[in-house]
Amino acid sequence: MFSACTPEPTPTPQSGSEILKGVYSEDLILEDISEGVDYTLDGNVEIKALLTIKPGVTITCKNGASLLVKKDGAISAIGTSLKPIVFKGELPGNGFWKGIAITSSDERNEFNHLVLSDAGSAPIDSDWNLGKAGITVLKLSEKGKLSIKNSDIKNCNGYGLIVDNDSEITNFANNTFKNIISSAMCLGANQVKNIGGETTFINNGFDGVEIRYSELNEASVWAGIDYFIKGDKLILKEILNIEAGAKLVFNENSKLEVLDNGVLTAIGTPSNQITFTGLSNSNSSWAGIIVYSASDLNKLHYCNISFGGSDAASPIWASDVKANIALLKTQTTSSMSVENCQITGSGGYGIFVGKNCDLTESNNTFDNNELYDIYYDEYKGFVIK
Repeated sequence: MFSACTPEPTPTPQSGSEILKGVYSEDLILEDISEGVDYTLDGNVEIKALLTIKPGVTITCKNGASLLVKKDGAISAIGTSLKPIVFKGELPGNGFWKGIAITSSDERNEFNHLVLSDAGSAPIDSDWNLGKAGITVLKLSEKGKLSIKNSDIKNCNGYGLIVDNDSEITNFANNTFKNIISSAMCLGANQVKNIGGETTFINNGFDGVEIRYSELNEASVWAGIDYFIKGDKLILKEILNIEAGAKLVFNENSKLEVLDNGVLTAIGTPSNQITFTGLSNSNSSWAGIIVYSASDLNKLHYCNISFGGSDAASPIWASDVKANIALLKTQTTSSMSVENCQITGSGGYGIFVGKNCDLTESNNTFDNNELYDIYYDEYKGFVIK
């Protein structure tokens, strides 16, 4: 059943299952060969060819084991609703084995009807500096690619899924993340657009997407789910359209910057607003939304913007300006439409409008801002980028 394996010999049965161990350099097919456990993952297993896992296969993983799909490898694990493919620890519990990592750009990399549990004991490679996760997709010599659908990721230490900003989720639909110790997912900003609102989150450390790599340079639509901005800023260099119901939680002193070529369009509804807030529900929790873009697509409608103004909008040119929303001039101007929003709890202004910047606002509610609700300044706001 197994093709040549280097450097380990052909796997031998153990406790009713066959052993997966070492490096596989030729195509390998795993069949559903028993009523219970079919295979046991032992140690750090590397895949350098096509690994095909058939519906109904169950793989138990020894303590600290991992599966790494390398540059020349690919993994196709396509189960069915009645016969899912299962990866689990030999003993149940968060963080029993390391997990699966994909550094291959092969279009055949796919998980469908996969159930993965008990992973995240340690990073598969400590040099990656990404953290622990059930599934990791990252760029080494080439960007990692993965399609994941109809799958359950549960009972993992660290994250359920990590995708770095240079890799790619090609398809993502109808997945569930449950009992993940940290955030359900940790993604680069460019990858968030692939996550749909049909994702289910149950009892995770953070029931949503953590954004660690925070420069957006691909036009994106973000679904109406929860996001945690972990870095010191989320930088928009392209258009970001945020759907109704989304909640963006910013780490302490973090900020959202809309640069010259960036666009922020966040249009909620009266019953399903979009929230921008800090990690703690207190004034000056995060730095706020800083706009340098003159696009007429910059819109905050039916949004709740709260607890900003922790730090200067611009440390050099507006070092004493703190606000939930700040419009600052670059080489031209900046503009924003703010309508039907609640703007509260700022450590400075509710909205600061720099010289020659354009604010269109109506039907907004202001409360508990430490300085003026809206302040138009004739001198500040010119920023050389």
